[in-house]
Amino acid sequence: MYISIQTIRSKYNADLKGIVHLGAHLGEEANDYSEVGCNRVIWIEGNPALVGELRANVSAYPGNEVYNFLISDQDRSRVVFNITEFSQSSSILEPGTTKEMHNTKVVEQKELEARRIDTFFTENDIDMSQYNFLNMDLQGYELVALKSMGKLLDHIDWVYAEVNSRRLYKKCALMDEFDLYLLKRGFKRVELLMTGWKWGDALYRRQKIGPVAYLITLSGIGVWSLRNRVFGPTTDALKKLRFYLGKKRRQIFNKHA
Repeated sequence: MYISIQTIRSKYNADLKGIVHLGAHLGEEANDYSEVGCNRVIWIEGNPALVGELRANVSAYPGNEVYNFLISDQDRSRVVFNITEFSQSSSILEPGTTKEMHNTKVVEQKELEARRIDTFFTENDIDMSQYNFLNMDLQGYELVALKSMGKLLDHIDWVYAEVNSRRLYKKCALMDEFDLYLLKRGFKRVELLMTGWKWGDALYRRQKIGPVAYLITLSGIGVWSLRNRVFGPTTDALKKLRFYLGKKRRQIFNKHA
């Protein structure tokens, strides 16, 4: 998490009843969650190969539960899970620009069953009223995960998610889609930390949004869309062209030096 849970707790005086963490990996945040006094955590990880180590890592924290399943908005659908060389980059989606940016390579593909979160939680008698913080790191699949929660999202007060301004994974949602989906459900983005690789972390807070504030936020989403969807690809292409021309210029200079 680029925006630490400690910062969120102190800055917003956030009352964290419990955390649902989608895309658990190896439970790297377990100690941070414990430090802010949140001992009720559900970890969901889709990669079967990681679950044993994940369970071992969070076993020292009472109230932490681990579930192994892939997430979809279509219950019990069959999906192909792309396992990458760097396991944190694995995703249901195929790599897009992340192949170029991070040299992401798929080393294995597995066809697995995926579940809707609301259906799975109901079947396993998980009381969602005990959880109000949602953390998602699903490599471009976060919007699908939100949709799979259905009415369970009504229990959530905070959404922390990885967001993208370019399609690092093919068909992944961009941040404006995420902003709009959550705005319609009473959330406003209150924190954003973007990296130089066109992805970052965002924090959304449930709050009362009046008509004027709603329209202002909506217009801001529209401006972001225009800048990143319309002008973004041209800007990226110009940067690549400048880099290429600079490289060629240096090669010519070195050759004649």
